[in-house]
Amino acid sequence: MAKHVGPMTAIRAIESLVDDDFMEDIAMRESVLRGRNREMARRLRMIYRFSHSVNIDHPCYRVHTDWRRQTRERAELAAEPELGGS
Repeated sequence: MAKHVGPMTAIRAIESLVDDDFMEDIAMRESVLRGRNREMARRLRMIYRFSHSVNIDHPCYRVHTDWRRQTRERAELAAEPELGGS
């Protein structure tokens, strides 16, 4: 049976993949990216913002209230049923 992974363990794992340096590299190249590559960069940026803003271990946690608000709003929109659905 698989062991449950807690939320902070998952956040730390995400941050090990999309850390500050990686996102700086993406930002420097994003202006030349096109199509799906540009969309992937945008999605990676959203994942980074989420993981970085909710990690209470970061000394900058308190300054990312806007990122947490945006994440909450995105989650609320995703949870809404589609209009005009069955």
